[in-house]
Amino acid sequence: MREICLVGGDDRTDFAVQALRDAGYRATRIPLSEAAVYAAQGGMIVGGGLQESLGGFDYFKNEAFLYDNARITAEGAVMLLGKSTSGTVFGMDVAVIGMGRIAECLCPLLRALGARVSVYARRDEALARARALGVETVRFSGTLPACAMQHDAICNTVPHVLYHRELLAGAMRDVLLMELASAPGGFDMNAVRELGLTYVNGQGLPGKYAPRAAGKLIADFVIDALRREEHE
Repeated sequence: MREICLVGGDDRTDFAVQALRDAGYRATRIPLSEAAVYAAQGGMIVGGGLQESLGGFDYFKNEAFLYDNARITAEGAVMLLGKSTSGTVFGMDVAVIGMGRIAECLCPLLRALGARVSVYARRDEALARARALGVETVRFSGTLPACAMQHDAICNTVPHVLYHRELLAGAMRDVLLMELASAPGGFDMNAVRELGLTYVNGQGLPGKYAPRAAGKLIADFVIDALRREEHE
């Protein structure tokens, strides 16, 4: 049996390894720097955003995995939002920037808790999906409009800096900025620090908020991939 080598740096990787072992597989956690060595030795490399040359299983290329991972991210974001403010999510005016998987999962949770939600997006299809979820929508092209700062909380899901200094300077002093996108994120961090704005880093939430569930998700992906490989 080939050894399954999981690349990762947080607790979810450990939970994934244990779940695979419980299912009868040989599994270990390895650093990214050693992935090529393990691959050359016949190990099956598993991770997110892997180099093609490693020839492993990249769960970031699996749409079902990404949606399940987004669901965990959204749930963690709501919990983090509640803990990071002095008020409640109920009645909060929340802007969600972008309308990808995370936003699709986040908007219904926020609405269920009584938040007022506005989605900012560029594409007609994205705006239509947001409207189908019962939230307000704001179309923008190029730069975000000034109203994008006039909210109690801003949850960014776009991995591109949209909140530049000029826009951030118009923020309400008690606004909460939450980053949910991968690097480089959506906020000019130098401006955030210099303006003294409240910033919450929600990157990598599955591993921080629900590492056991996130690890099981990885293990299930690996097992499904192996079973499909056996039947090919």
